[in-house]
Amino acid sequence: MNGSVLVVDDNRDLARGVALILTELSQDIRVAFTAEEALELLGARAADLVLTDVRMPGADGLSLLRTLRERYPQTRVILLTAFGTIESAVQAMRLGALDYLAKPFDNDELLAIVRRALNDVALEDEVLRLRAELAARQTFCGMVGRDRRMLGVFEVIKKVASSAATVLVRGESGTGKELVAKALHETSGRKGRFVAFNAAAVPEALAEAELFGVKKGAYTGAQQDRKGLFVSAEGGTLFIDEVSSMPMALQGKLLRVLQEREVQPLGSDRAVP
Repeated sequence: MNGSVLVVDDNRDLARGVALILTELSQDIRVAFTAEEALELLGARAADLVLTDVRMPGADGLSLLRTLRERYPQTRVILLTAFGTIESAVQAMRLGALDYLAKPFDNDELLAIVRRALNDVALEDEVLRLRAELAARQTFCGMVGRDRRMLGVFEVIKKVASSAATVLVRGESGTGKELVAKALHETSGRKGRFVAFNAAAVPEALAEAELFGVKKGAYTGAQQDRKGLFVSAEGGTLFIDEVSSMPMALQGKLLRVLQEREVQPLGSDRAVP
């Protein structure tokens, strides 16, 4: 099992004995006899796990624990003491100790606790390795992929983003169409907003008002002028999700907007670029 361990106890025989027992789990075992010596060793090379006595001359185990939490937050700490009380155990846990073992302890119990701690270290190292591996993969605007077809999609996005073209993104539900739309927006360098509109979730009459805007008095309840999403997204990107769910009449109006590059709010006789 990998992992480095530092045993700290002013009882030299006990410290060396614990270290000897732990060689069953790790070959990287060091020993210190004071908190000050422990910090000196850790300054030269950090440890994955520290087992420290609580009662020691000079700085005690709780003081060492506090210092370790500040300087080496990734290092796990197990406290060993012959003066174990519930109060000191609770205090140790609050300070960030991984576990608390009262002397005299059973060797098997010691091995079990240390084994769990080193397994946690190994698991954390594996997570960090996998994260680094994931970061090393080809990423693009929040999308991850190394497949040549995905890399091809990334290249198309880069080419299209620099143009003013209207883009139709096709794909089954869950394939990331909105991610592609956001990537187009981010890559384009446009300073305006990214505005998303779900056409499937809005009734036809309301959808027209939402997209194109409304002139005051256009219909009952239109108490004031309201900009549509096309105007709100000016200088940016408007993503219309599920566009195929729009009624054909509204799709026709949408087509005209895309062709003419202007919208006519409901109730208005003027088009807005």
